[in-house]
Amino acid sequence: MGEAGHRLESILHHLTLPETISLLSGKDTWHTASIPHRGIPSIRVSDGPSGVRGRRTFQASPTTCFPCPIALASTWDVNLVKEIGTQMAGQAKAQGVHVILTPTINIQRSPLGGRNFESFSEDPVLSGSLACSLVSSIQHEGIATTVKHFVCNDQESQRTKIDVIVEERALREIYLKPFQIVVRNARPWAIMASYNRVNGLHVSENPHLLEKVLRREWGWDGAIVSDWFATYSTSEALNAGLDLEMPGKAEWRGKLVMRSLHAGKLEAPVLQQRARNVLNLVDKTRASGVPEDAEEWENNTPEVREANRKAATESVVLLKNAAKLLPIRAPGRVVIIGPNAKEDLYCGGGSSTVFPYYYISAYDGIKRALEQQSPSSELAFAQGCYKHALLPLLCTESADGQKGLDLQFFDRDFTQTSDAQKIAGTRSLTWRLVFLDSLPKAALPSVYGHFSGVYIAPSDGDFEFGVVTTGKAKLYIDGVLLVDNWTKQERGDHFFGLGTKEVRGTIKLTAGCQYKVVTEYSNMSSLSDRTAADLAGGILRLGVSQVISPEALLNDALEAAALADTVICCIGTDQEHESEGWDRKDMKLPGSQDQLVKAVLEANPRTVIVNISGSPVEMPWIDEASTVVQGWFMGSELGNALGDVLFGRVSPSGKLSVTFPRRLEQNPSYGNFPGENGRVRYAEGIMVGYRHYSTRHIPTLFPFGHGLSFTEFKYSELLFEGDNMLHPNGVVSVSLTLTNIGNFTSHEIVQLYVSALTCSTFRPLLELQGFQKVRDVQPGESRKVTFNIDKYAVSCYDERQDNWMAEAGKYRVSVGASVGDLRLATFIQVPATFHWSGL
Repeated sequence: MGEAGHRLESILHHLTLPETISLLSGKDTWHTASIPHRGIPSIRVSDGPSGVRGRRTFQASPTTCFPCPIALASTWDVNLVKEIGTQMAGQAKAQGVHVILTPTINIQRSPLGGRNFESFSEDPVLSGSLACSLVSSIQHEGIATTVKHFVCNDQESQRTKIDVIVEERALREIYLKPFQIVVRNARPWAIMASYNRVNGLHVSENPHLLEKVLRREWGWDGAIVSDWFATYSTSEALNAGLDLEMPGKAEWRGKLVMRSLHAGKLEAPVLQQRARNVLNLVDKTRASGVPEDAEEWENNTPEVREANRKAATESVVLLKNAAKLLPIRAPGRVVIIGPNAKEDLYCGGGSSTVFPYYYISAYDGIKRALEQQSPSSELAFAQGCYKHALLPLLCTESADGQKGLDLQFFDRDFTQTSDAQKIAGTRSLTWRLVFLDSLPKAALPSVYGHFSGVYIAPSDGDFEFGVVTTGKAKLYIDGVLLVDNWTKQERGDHFFGLGTKEVRGTIKLTAGCQYKVVTEYSNMSSLSDRTAADLAGGILRLGVSQVISPEALLNDALEAAALADTVICCIGTDQEHESEGWDRKDMKLPGSQDQLVKAVLEANPRTVIVNISGSPVEMPWIDEASTVVQGWFMGSELGNALGDVLFGRVSPSGKLSVTFPRRLEQNPSYGNFPGENGRVRYAEGIMVGYRHYSTRHIPTLFPFGHGLSFTEFKYSELLFEGDNMLHPNGVVSVSLTLTNIGNFTSHEIVQLYVSALTCSTFRPLLELQGFQKVRDVQPGESRKVTFNIDKYAVSCYDERQDNWMAEAGKYRVSVGASVGDLRLATFIQVPATFHWSGL
C-alpha cells in the first residue's frame, strides 16, 4: 500500500458511522457528498457519451459536441478515439467535471434500440478496444470515466424492470466481453450498474455480476456507481457491491442503512469497503487539478475543432458509389433536398444531449464546400417532405432582441389569483426547457412559470404550434389562446414516457411580422399517475412548423431536382426518433422520406443519397440509387464532415460498426425484442449481428465492416512471422501487404476474423478478433500490416467448467475489407485444449 493508500485508510478509520454512510450516496444530481473537516471534497459528475454537459441540464453551459459513439466506432481508429478522449477530458476540466459518465459499451443487439447511437457496435471486440482508448486517454488527464451500462442494458422498453434471460456463454462472450476488455487493458476508475435485471436479479443487487465476475474474477477495484435512480434496495445492493447511489439525496441509504445494520442485514466491514471505493475514486480525480465546485469556462479552441472535424469526417461511410458520382468534381447547378439538410442533428436524444458552442448543418457544410470548390455554381434547397415526430423546436427572441426567451416564476398559480408574487426571473436560449436541475430554488417544488418570446414569421401562411410537457401548459399568440395542454391532458411517449401527447394549434401569420409567444406553465400535471416531484421542475417543449401540403413539398423538390446537375438528398432520423426513453418501432425512415427518395431518383438519377441516423434504416429504393452515403449524429462538425467527403477533400474511410439488414425480420433478435411480460429472452445466444448473418448466409443490405473509398486497395502476402502453433501464453504473428492501387490517398481499415474449423463446440462462422487502421496510404504505396493472435482470439466460454476454453484444433484466420469482403486466409493450430479464468 502506497502513501495515498495509507492516507485514505487513515481517513476511513477516523470517519464516524454517519460520515461513512454519507459517502455512499450523492449530495445532489451531479455531485458526491463531501466531508470538509475530514479533507474529503465533493466531486462533480456529468453525462458524457457525446460531450460533457456539466452540472446543469437547464441553462447548461455550451460545450463541444463530439460525434456520437456509433460514429466514432465507424472510424475504427483507436488512436483517433484516444485523441477525442483527450479533448473530452479538456472539456470536462472546462466544465469543472471530475467524472464523465462514458463510454457506453452495450451491444447493439437490435437495430431498434433507442440508444444504439450511444453505443459503439454490435461486436464486443470492436466495442472493448475503442473503449480502452477512450478510457485510458481521459484518465491520463486525471478525469475519471464511468463505463456503462453494466450489463445487458440493450433496450429502453421497460428498462428499469425488464428481466434479461441470457445464457452464461452469451453473457460472457458477447455482453460482458467489452467490459472485460476495458477492465483488462484500461482499468477504468468507475463502472455504472444498469437499470435492468439479468436472470432474475437487478444488476445493482446482483452478486454474481458485481462481486463474483467484476471483483473476484477480474480483480477490479474501482467504484461501482448506480445509474440514476437505478438503486432499488438497501442491504441487497450494498452487500452485492454497489458503492454509490446516484443521484442524491439518498433514497435507499442514509437512515435506511442504520436500520439494516440494526437488523443484521448489513455488517460494518461492507460499509467500510463501499466507502473505501468511493474515496479511492475521489482521490484519483485529484490528478485532474479541477477544484471542488469549480466554475465553468469556455474551451472552444482551434485544436478542439480540428480534432472534432477529423473524427466526424472519418466516421462518414460511403455505402455505394456505383455511378462514381463521388467525389463531386463538376457540380454545376446543385440542389439540396430533404428534411435532414437543415435540421439540428449533432446528437441523439436523452441524457447524452449537450448544447454545442456551434453547429454546422448538412446544408451549411455542403454550401461552404461548394463555394470553395466551384464559386460559380448555383445552389438551391427544397424541403421535400416533413418527418418530424414533434414539431421542429420553436426559436424566438427575448425582450432584449437576443435569441431565446424570458422566464418568470411565481410563488403560486398566477392564472388563478391576482396576488401571486414573482419570485425569480431568468433567460433561456431554447424552448426545450428541462427543469431537472439548477432551477431557481425559490421556484421549487411547485413550479408556476410565465415564459415569453417574440417569433418572426419566415413567410406567409398557416403555422402549426405544438406543446408537449410533463406538467401542463397553455400557449398564447399575441394574447390569443392557441394551444391548451392544461385543461385536458393525454399521456404520450415523450420525455421518458412521462410526457403528454403534443397538443397543436394552427394560426395564420404574415412574413416578417413579430408575434408575442407566451406560455403559462406548471409542473403539476393533471394526469392521474403523476406527482410534481416526478421530474423536479418538469419538462416543457414548444415547436412550430409552417403548414404545407405533402404534395406541394414533393412537387417543389421534384421541380428543383429535374433542373439540377447534381442532387444531394439528405434524409434520416433525429433525436426525436432515436432517444433514451423509448425504442424504435421499426427500421423505416420516418414520414414520407422513402417516397421522396424514389421520386427524386426518378426525376434525376444524378442523386447522392445522404442518410443521417444513429442506427440502420431500411432502404427499399437501394437498387435505384447509385450513390449512398451514411452519416451519423456527428457532433458540431457534421456539415463540414459531409462537405469534406462529398467534394473529395478527403477520401471516405469509415466502415460500419453494425450490420445494415435488408429487413427487420432478418435480425436475430426479431421476435425477442423488446420482450413481453416483463422478460426479454436473448434466444439468439451468441449469434448476434454479423455472426448470425454470416453463419446462416443471410444477405444483408450492407455487411458489418463495409465502407468504400475513392481508391482501391490490394491485399497480398499473408504470412506467418514464426510458426502457426498457438500456446496458452503465446501469440502467433501474421502479416500481410496492403497496396493502394488507385489514384487517391486514403486510409484503409484491415479486419481480421477467426473461424473455428474442427472444434466440438458450436462457433459462429466468423468472429472479429483484430483490426488496424492504416492511415494515409499514397497511390502505389505498400504497407506491411501485422497482427498478433493470442488465446482470446480462439476462446469460447465453457459453461460446464465455468471458465474460458481454447479448444484444440484448426482455426482459419481471414483478413479483408469487411466481413463480406475477405481477401486472404491462412490457418493456425491450437495443439492442446486449455482453460483459464479471469481476465
